[in-house]
Amino acid sequence: MSTGVETANYSWIFEEQPKTGGAGTGAYLHPLSASNDPSGRLAREAIQNSRDARIAEDSPVSVSFTFKKWREDEKLAKLSLVSAEELVHGHSGPQRNSPIKPFQIPVDPELSVLFCEDFNTTGLSGDHKSQIDSAWRSYVHNVGDSAKEDGGGSFGFGKSVFPALSKCGLIAIYSVSKEEGARFTCVNFQSKFERAGQVFTGRGWLGADDDGYVRPISGKAAEQLAAELGFERRSETGLSVMIVDPHVDESALIEGVMTHWWPAIEDQVLRVKVNLSNGETRVPNPKSRPDLRPYIRAFRLATGAVEATSDQELHHFFRKHRMGTIGAVAANELTPDEEIPAKVPQNCIALIRGSRMVVAYMQGSSRSTVDFHAVFVADPSTEEIFRMAEPPSHDRWEDDPRLDSLDDPVFARHIIASYKNELKQRLKLWLGPLRPKLEQSFDRIPELDSILAKHLTSKKSGPPVGPTKATSPLRYSVIHSPIIDSGGQRQTMIAAELSLDANYTGNSLSFKARPKCHALVDRALVKDSEEIGLCRFSVQPESAVKSTNGSEYVIEITHNQSLSVEAVSNTFDPNLIVEIELNLESLD
Repeated sequence: MSTGVETANYSWIFEEQPKTGGAGTGAYLHPLSASNDPSGRLAREAIQNSRDARIAEDSPVSVSFTFKKWREDEKLAKLSLVSAEELVHGHSGPQRNSPIKPFQIPVDPELSVLFCEDFNTTGLSGDHKSQIDSAWRSYVHNVGDSAKEDGGGSFGFGKSVFPALSKCGLIAIYSVSKEEGARFTCVNFQSKFERAGQVFTGRGWLGADDDGYVRPISGKAAEQLAAELGFERRSETGLSVMIVDPHVDESALIEGVMTHWWPAIEDQVLRVKVNLSNGETRVPNPKSRPDLRPYIRAFRLATGAVEATSDQELHHFFRKHRMGTIGAVAANELTPDEEIPAKVPQNCIALIRGSRMVVAYMQGSSRSTVDFHAVFVADPSTEEIFRMAEPPSHDRWEDDPRLDSLDDPVFARHIIASYKNELKQRLKLWLGPLRPKLEQSFDRIPELDSILAKHLTSKKSGPPVGPTKATSPLRYSVIHSPIIDSGGQRQTMIAAELSLDANYTGNSLSFKARPKCHALVDRALVKDSEEIGLCRFSVQPESAVKSTNGSEYVIEITHNQSLSVEAVSNTFDPNLIVEIELNLESLD
C-alpha cells in the first residue's frame, strides 16, 4: 500500500477451515437476505446500529450515506490502498500459492462505492483479541453475537447487511472510539476456496497476524488511509463503513429511511443526509410523503405531543400491564391532487418501540368501513419484552425462546400472545361510532341501555344479549345508573337495592359479589379484555359485609331486609362503551 504511512506489515489474512468444520460465509450473509428491498434493509439495519451506539440516551445521532464512483485509474489507485488492486477479477492476480482468491470486482472502468457513517456515536471499543465484551471483535469478526445490552437489536446479525449488499463481498471498516482511538480494516466474504493444499472458509481481513488474531491498522495510519479512501470522518468518535460495488439504489435508500425511521426523525433524535453520486445532497423529509403524514399525526397523538381534537382521533394508554399507547386518525389526509401510489398502506398499525424505528406496519382491520392510520408505541416497561421478541430481521414481534431469559417469562409471553388482539379490539371500539349511520336506530344501542343490560345479572353462561333471569332467590331493583363527566373523562355508577324473594323460606342468604367494570368491544355487548376498574364499592348497612379481600365480598342478607349497593367506576375515555357487573353468586 502507498499511503505515505508505514503499513508494510499489513496484508490480507484469510481464515483457514477448522479441522472440525465450521460455518461458511453464507451463515454470515444470509440471515437478512430474505428481504426483497435491499435498500430498505440497509436503511433499517445501518441506522439501527447507529442509534444503538449513541453517546447518550437522549443524544441525537447523525447518519450520512455517500454514493461515489471511482473511474478508471482512480479505481485501481483506491483499491491499491487496501491491497485490493491485485484482487480485481481479470487483473494480474496473486501467485498460485498465495492464500488469496481474486475478488469478483467487475472490470468495468467505473466502480460504485457507498460510505455509511454515523456521528455522535461511540465507535467500536474493545481489544481485537478479547473474546468477551469487545464491540470491535463482535462487529468485525463475529455474527449472531451481539455486544448490545439494549437498543434496537439483540442477535448481532444486523451488521451482516453491509457485506451482504456488496456484490463482491468487500467492505472497509473505520472506527474511532474514545478507548481505542482510530482503527481500520477491510473484510471480504467469498465462497470457500483452496490454495496450496489448504482450505479457506472465504472470510478474510486486512491487518497483521497477531498470534492467530488479526490486528487492525491503527492510529495515524488508520486516519490517513481512511481520508485517502474518501471517508468523511476525521477525529470524532463513531463508525464508518464503505461498501464496494453496492447493490443499493439511491432513491430507494432515501425512501427506505423515511418508511422505517420517520418516528426518530420526527422526534429529532435522528438526522440523515444522503449524498448522491451526482453531487446533490438530499435530506429525507417524511412529511413530504402523503402516505406517512397520517401516521406522523397518529404518532404525535400516541406520544402525547398533541391532543385529540375530535372523535376522528384516538389516544389510548393500555393501563392493563402498561403495554403501551396507541394513537390513530380516521381521516385520510390525502387531497385529490396528492393521490399518488402509497408506499405504506393505510388501515395498518405502525409498531414502534424505544429505538423509534417502525418494526412493522401490521394490518389493523380487514373489514373496517372507515379508513384509518394507527401507531402503537411500546411502554418503557415492556421495551425489553418486545426487543427480545424480534427475529434477526427485526420486522415483527413473535414468541421466542429468548423470552425465557427475562425475569417473568410467563408475563412476557402473555404480552406477545395478546398484543395484536388488544390493539385490534381498541381500534374496533374507537371505529364503531364512526361507521356510516344506518336507517332508523339499528346502528346503535344507547349507552345507558348497554350499561344496564347485564350489570346485575346472576351468574351467566354464554354471551347474553340482555338481562338474564335470576337463578337465586336474590332480587334487585336499579335506583339509578348515570354517566358522569369528570374533567374531559367519564365515570359511570350503579345504585341498586337487593332483597330476598317473598317465597324464600330461609331466614338469611349468603352470597358473593365480585364487582367489575370493563370496556365493551362494540355495541353488541361483547367484553373487551381491558379492565376499567372501580374506584368505590359500598354496601349499606356495612354490617351485611361479612368479609372481603378487596375484589370479592361475602355478603349476608336477612328476610325482610333491603340492602343498598353502589359501585362507581374509574374514569374512562368518552369514546368507550363500558359496563358494571356485580357478579352475584349464592353461597347457599
